[in-house]
Amino acid sequence: MPSRKRIYLLLAGLCFAAYANSLNGGFVSDDIAAILRNSRIQSLLHLDVQDFLNAFIWRIAKFNVIPYHLVSLILHFLNTILVLLFLRLFFKEEPSFLSAALFAVHPVHTEAVTWISGRPYLILTFFILSVYLLYYKAANSEEFNPSTQATAFSRGPLLRIPPRGRKREAPWALPV
Repeated sequence: MPSRKRIYLLLAGLCFAAYANSLNGGFVSDDIAAILRNSRIQSLLHLDVQDFLNAFIWRIAKFNVIPYHLVSLILHFLNTILVLLFLRLFFKEEPSFLSAALFAVHPVHTEAVTWISGRPYLILTFFILSVYLLYYKAANSEEFNPSTQATAFSRGPLLRIPPRGRKREAPWALPV
């Protein structure tokens, strides 16, 4: 197997090859309401990550669509790396890499990566995989106390509160 750096570069290349054609894609569907007609993105004072990212990108690029899509592509690459790291906990290097490569190019991710309003799926995946990896690391450390850490882990995802004044569904993640 190649070095980790080469593996990461290969996965980045796969992600880019699969979704680079979306970088020049325009605003579609819910993107119009979420970005073009959304006066809230002119402020960085938002509670949810999606609106904060849109507001941050809006400050840099206004209505240039490429940075919005590039952030989604970067998030997908980070998720692919997290999938690789997660799979390495349970499998050998080769099957982990092949599975992460499949994750990188699988068409089921097309909507989340190419549709700007689909970015919450990428963000949720990022945080879920990060939490699982951090929990695994904590559970295997010397200072691990199952009663406190397990309680915090199981209740943490339940604390998702939608931003004030907004009536929309909040993503929930329940550990299995």
